[in-house]
Amino acid sequence: MTDFTEDMLCNLEKMAHIECEKNEEALLTDSLKKILDYVEQLSEVSTEDTPIFSHQMFLQAKNASPQPLRKDEPGYLLPTETYLENVPEKTAGMIRVPPVLQPKEKNG
Repeated sequence: MTDFTEDMLCNLEKMAHIECEKNEEALLTDSLKKILDYVEQLSEVSTEDTPIFSHQMFLQAKNASPQPLRKDEPGYLLPTETYLENVPEKTAGMIRVPPVLQPKEKNG
């Protein structure tokens, strides 16, 4: 089993800006150990003869013509006033959301 410690969980909490309750820590640590064990198993699988591809749409049967992509054409657009009716906070016709990134704290 992969060695995933409570200290590692503490570091992960800090990096992800989350807090776990004490009763969740043991369950989360065990779950993360299982995930790491599975990833470790995957690294044992030989992929030497596996072709590299970046997207499923590029995989085709032999002698098959490529699948055409549909045209990107705009359709019906909901009027701005309609969707802003249910928005809790708006500014100048835009949806206001809480900040995701916080400024770094200054030391000293």
